[in-house]
Amino acid sequence: NYLKPSKTSVRLVFCESFDQRIIRVAGTLSRHELARVIMLGNRDNLELTAERYGLDLKSVEVVDYESKSIQDNIKSGLVKNDAAGCLDTTDPVVMGAWLVKNGIADAVIAGAAAAPSQVMRVFLRVLGVADECRTMSGMSLVVFEGCEFMRNQVVGMADVGVVPDPTVEQLADIAIQSAASYELLTGNRPKIGF
Repeated sequence: NYLKPSKTSVRLVFCESFDQRIIRVAGTLSRHELARVIMLGNRDNLELTAERYGLDLKSVEVVDYESKSIQDNIKSGLVKNDAAGCLDTTDPVVMGAWLVKNGIADAVIAGAAAAPSQVMRVFLRVLGVADECRTMSGMSLVVFEGCEFMRNQVVGMADVGVVPDPTVEQLADIAIQSAASYELLTGNRPKIGF
């Protein structure tokens, strides 16, 4: 029982494809047609790992981000963004952000192995923030299946880990951005609580 998004053509890029958890998630998303999955790495290596879990990655797009042509594209794109000297183009988080920046993916998933501070630093450098966003924050979606006391199966939990000691204005920003993201991702009207 998975929640089907209204638009199954959402393209998700998973940066840490070397992590067996990510391979398993990618296989599940693909099998249930919940998203179009893009994984970063070597197809043969990923398929060997997927086989151990009985997963099929045939419908998963794999981008070998270490190939010379892709590295050249990333480097030239980062030069245009004035981020070339600050970022390692062989970092899969940089590649995932670059794919979103260039419209090849709709969303990037990172943080299973990379430090949150590294992920945020790359996202800020490559993607930036929306014009109306003054405070960067994170949000987790948690699914409560068959939980009788929950009105909604999906709950968004905004975390202030990015801003450890937020001001009142920053908390308001985090709430507004999280509510908008929640509605966009779930199609449900958000209710905010502190």
